[in-house]
Amino acid sequence: MKTRSLEEWTRLFTKLGVNDPKQWAEAEVGENLGNLPKAAFLRQVWNEIPGTDDGAWVEAWMKMARRQPDEAHIVAIYERMLAMGIANEDLALLLRGVMSQFLHRIAYLLDDASLTDEDLRENISWGFYEEDTEFEEPIRRLGCLHELVFQLDPEYKDD
Repeated sequence: MKTRSLEEWTRLFTKLGVNDPKQWAEAEVGENLGNLPKAAFLRQVWNEIPGTDDGAWVEAWMKMARRQPDEAHIVAIYERMLAMGIANEDLALLLRGVMSQFLHRIAYLLDDASLTDEDLRENISWGFYEEDTEFEEPIRRLGCLHELVFQLDPEYKDD
């Protein structure tokens, strides 16, 4: 792993657009948490989730769904909701909430498979790993991804 100065960490976290990049950089220098790849991954995922008022995202999704015969039931639900007067922005807000909770749960499962069968628990393991950029080999496991999910939401406001 490359050793970086506080200024270099701050520059990289700034590029990711995190709130208070200097604080993130200081934590990385002091604790080596692996938050840069975690933050980069979560920012990429959040780019796939509609914004709270992104009605255009819902319209684009339905346009694609109309071309898929196996998604006719989704289109029918969407059209019923429109007929009831529900706006695309409201649907985007609902979908964003569902997707953000799902993202949090998936991130949690990367640390804890939550397998109830003891035999399976003893024989199955997975995780989220940082890779070496040159050889694409795992360098280290990156735990606690779920703790950063909502902090890295681009619409997150730190009160």
